[in-house]
Amino acid sequence: MGASVKDGKIILRGEVIETRQDGDTAALIDAFIREIGRLKTIHPEAEAVGFGVPGIINPVEGVVVNLTNVKGWLASVIAGTCASAHGTAATWAVNELSHSTLLLSMMSTFSTLPFFLFTLPAGARADMVDRAKLVRLMHVLLAASSN
Repeated sequence: MGASVKDGKIILRGEVIETRQDGDTAALIDAFIREIGRLKTIHPEAEAVGFGVPGIINPVEGVVVNLTNVKGWLASVIAGTCASAHGTAATWAVNELSHSTLLLSMMSTFSTLPFFLFTLPAGARADMVDRAKLVRLMHVLLAASSN
């Protein structure tokens, strides 16, 4: 377990103009204070300072107790591994049964075509709905389609 300070400067348009990282755990609070002072000096026009953590913090022990993204990441790794295994097995089966380079190339093309056709609309749709529910639904659909 460890701590680090990561900061960046973001201008009004949302563009990140500088990032840094400080891994000195013992001086964590001092690093926050120093960085806020430095930013106030360099960017007096700054109107806000934000802090973020990867989950819920136990205030007594000072540790993150619920890493909310880890469950989603683990599900994504498992779903991706299953989908890759399915793709490899299907390609292998087509190669063993037909030895046709045309079928192999068509299989590869048709398996990646939906990604290219639906990525942009899916991203726009994902911005309009609850992302946690959408991710769960997509993992279920991905697992179901890998029979």
